[in-house]
Amino acid sequence: MSACCLSWPRDTYDSAQIRIEGGRGITCCANNLQVGRDDGRQGTWSPSFGIVYQDLEDCVISNNVLHKGALQKLLQKVQGTFSDGKLTCKLPPIDKGAVVWV
Repeated sequence: MSACCLSWPRDTYDSAQIRIEGGRGITCCANNLQVGRDDGRQGTWSPSFGIVYQDLEDCVISNNVLHKGALQKLLQKVQGTFSDGKLTCKLPPIDKGAVVWV
């Protein structure tokens, strides 16, 4: 495990299986996301979020298996930037041309 992974705060969007910001023409399909632990199954459970996304244009998120894929929320759309890492975000309208199916 890399040192950067050990410092990911559990209450930020850095603790996500997939995070897409400002994507154009991206497909995110047919992934199997599950929570787990490192360190020989003795470490901290993660991630907090399954798929975190914002500001997508002409993108598709579909047919992803999210059964027990996150500790807090499976699919999270955020407003603003990821730099603050806070969970207090209001959901904006659907992004231009983005299709999100789970």
